[in-house]
Amino acid sequence: QKGITTGVNAENRAQIEGHTSFAPTLSLQHQELFIDPQTSGGLLLSVSKPDARDLLGKLTGAGIEAAAIVGEVIEQTESSLRFV
Repeated sequence: QKGITTGVNAENRAQIEGHTSFAPTLSLQHQELFIDPQTSGGLLLSVSKPDARDLLGKLTGAGIEAAAIVGEVIEQTESSLRFV
């Protein structure tokens, strides 16, 4: 919210430009979190849609409070990735 970012975020944003799009309602601070190198690695699991709710229940049942479904893979449109 204060506009603080890492030195590599601008380079990361340039690397994904043309392959991603952000919803107009997604704040710049949330976009920065996505491209921040400190938030990459080991944070995302990809499972089939039918298995997602079951996995989420197992994770929260195991005490992982921050587990959440954050998106879904859909047919490619004009961008490879879209964040909303």
